[in-house]
Amino acid sequence: MSYTCLFDECGAQTLRLPTRYRMPTHRVAIERVGDGVLITPVREKVDVKQLFAMIDDVRQEEGDLVIDRSNNVPTSAKEYF
Repeated sequence: MSYTCLFDECGAQTLRLPTRYRMPTHRVAIERVGDGVLITPVREKVDVKQLFAMIDDVRQEEGDLVIDRSNNVPTSAKEYF
């Protein structure tokens, strides 16, 4: 467990997170949970078209990502052991 200080600035409290608790974003969601406060990172929205374009680029560079495993399927439970 780590400890930090709260600072009063312009009518609001500011919290400095220790380095090991840094968030991968500049926006967070905050909600009260009992006597405490829960802070979670807000994920950026994903552009689905851009995501599929990136997948297509990888497929062109590396080949298809699907591995053919039809020849490696055991035919009985004994082959598992």
